[in-house]
Amino acid sequence: MPRTIALIYVAFGAVWIFFTDRLLVWLQLSPELILRLQTAKGWLFVVGSAILLYVVLRSYERRGGDAMAALIKSRNEVRSANAELEHRVAERTRQLEAANRELEAFAYAVSHDLRAPLRSMSGFSQILQETAPPGLDEKSRHYLQRIHDASMRMSGLIEDLLNLSRIGRSELTARPISLSQVAAEEWIQIEKSILLQ
Repeated sequence: MPRTIALIYVAFGAVWIFFTDRLLVWLQLSPELILRLQTAKGWLFVVGSAILLYVVLRSYERRGGDAMAALIKSRNEVRSANAELEHRVAERTRQLEAANRELEAFAYAVSHDLRAPLRSMSGFSQILQETAPPGLDEKSRHYLQRIHDASMRMSGLIEDLLNLSRIGRSELTARPISLSQVAAEEWIQIEKSILLQ
């Protein structure tokens, strides 16, 4: 912008001097009058260009001020939006932590309540196996063993549920795991359940 203003100023000054000097010569005035008029037109040019320059710079400053005000307003809006977003994130985090605590308490209560009847089933099936009369057929012994095995598996699941509920309080650590081994263990469990039926 300053470069454009300087070029306009130089171009306007050159045109002003050229045409006004030619006009004074064309009018065929006396040299003393031409000298006074040239001084007056010089002052007129200086005052006129100063006023014009003031108006242009003031307009540029006003636009720059408007742009600065818009930039400040935009920054304030961004800060406000960031503060609101941070507030929402903090609120959602508190809600999530509360929900996790409730879930943990629920999992603990459920697993605790399931353990007592499961222990009874496992214990009574064990007692029945140990005190079974010698005449008990093989099918009945098989069913008692299945009850005992199922109660042991369920006990493991409850323990896993408790461990899962505690995960929220512990730090996650990555460790390698063999997916082939996991698949093989699951396949063995599926085969057992098929054979036991």
